[in-house]
Amino acid sequence: MIVAVTTEPPADDIGIRPMEPGDAARLVEFHEALSEHTKERRYFTPHPHLTDAEVHHFTNVDHNRREALVAVVDDNIVGVGRYEMLHDPLAAEVAFVVGDAWQRRGIGRALFEALAQRAIANGIHRFVADTLDGNAPMIGLLRSSGVDVREEHELGRAEFVLTLIDGGSGALPQRHPHPHDGGAGGDGAVSEGRTPDGTT
Repeated sequence: MIVAVTTEPPADDIGIRPMEPGDAARLVEFHEALSEHTKERRYFTPHPHLTDAEVHHFTNVDHNRREALVAVVDDNIVGVGRYEMLHDPLAAEVAFVVGDAWQRRGIGRALFEALAQRAIANGIHRFVADTLDGNAPMIGLLRSSGVDVREEHELGRAEFVLTLIDGGSGALPQRHPHPHDGGAGGDGAVSEGRTPDGTT
């Protein structure tokens, strides 16, 4: 994450599309280019390299119970957003990471909104996100997402529950900035705290 972000949309040359198995090499290259700081914010611990099993898991999703989207520039991955359905079929864990050189461009916001629309289409009503208490930009993004937000803070970590369906309408409500969001936009990294493998 970053300390200050903008609300500008991603530049025209940044596209968002579903993750596919053929993205394996691009995902490894993306992860290797992340700073140690960004990796630690994503995984809560040093994670210098992806294992072969992780790469396979991350790039093979069913686009229903498990979804992954990539932000790309010139066929290179610059950001990843994903959700993974929990035992409650109406809820999914959500996670994001944006390359250091591509932060402050609204990519985290765009990934969140695209993932939310995919989740709603697949019958998911809530996102759960787990992040570090000091991760102000990601906390700002979640608080200013425009959906109903509940949060709990304990032992240096923050858990958010975001309700995606507004009164059963099947659409995201209009965004309203949170008074403590510290600036909307939210690029960087947020972790899925509940999935057993800590996927990206």
